[in-house]
Amino acid sequence: MTSPVGLVQGPDGLLYYISISTGQIRRIVWRGVTAAASATPWAGYSPLTVNFSSAGSQSPGGGALSYQWDFGDGSTSAEPNPSHTYTSATVHTFVATLTVTSPRGSNSSTVDITVGSLPPVPTITSPGGALSVRPGQTVNFAGGATDAEDGAIPADRLNWTVLLHHCYAPTDCHIHTVEDYAGVASGTFLAPDHEDLAQIELQLTAKDSGGLQDTASVLIGPVTTMLSLRSDPPARSWRWIPAV
Repeated sequence: MTSPVGLVQGPDGLLYYISISTGQIRRIVWRGVTAAASATPWAGYSPLTVNFSSAGSQSPGGGALSYQWDFGDGSTSAEPNPSHTYTSATVHTFVATLTVTSPRGSNSSTVDITVGSLPPVPTITSPGGALSVRPGQTVNFAGGATDAEDGAIPADRLNWTVLLHHCYAPTDCHIHTVEDYAGVASGTFLAPDHEDLAQIELQLTAKDSGGLQDTASVLIGPVTTMLSLRSDPPARSWRWIPAV
């Protein structure tokens, strides 16, 4: 790096800095091996058959990838996308580990598998996804969750997150976290003031007594900015119109 100043993380998650001696803006990109592990389903009753995936694992610098799964119960696999069946007489969480290796090195990723329990099911009852809002408008939210073992999830195990999807273009978007509301079944928030095809995502995360959690979400918007137009000389009347 030549004379770096002003190191920041960009909306794409990468690092950027200014080279004060060259007058350039430069980007730092990870070129090593990346492991990405996922599983479906990740919770359920014994015996539980889980389909694992290594999709997203890569080696941008080149070289073929090899895979090694450790399922956390003494079993392993060298397949990129294996299936495995877990058994347990009690509620137990197994940690499955994927290690991806290429000539450029290796990297690992984990995923938790809970056997003997199901996660809660959160439901957002308000607002609906068809709602269109203006900056500063009050939005009411409400919801709850049920669990196969616990029944109704109490409000103190609910957490709400308001996200703003900010897009410069339909394919160029990033996300801002606006607010979190913990331990409530309902509440209100003010629609944030933003531009460029902004949409609000409201998430409800519920956690059961065993620590399992799941999230429901709804998209609201777009957030429409309203402008007042007046003529010069003044006209007899004016009206609000949506900004383009």
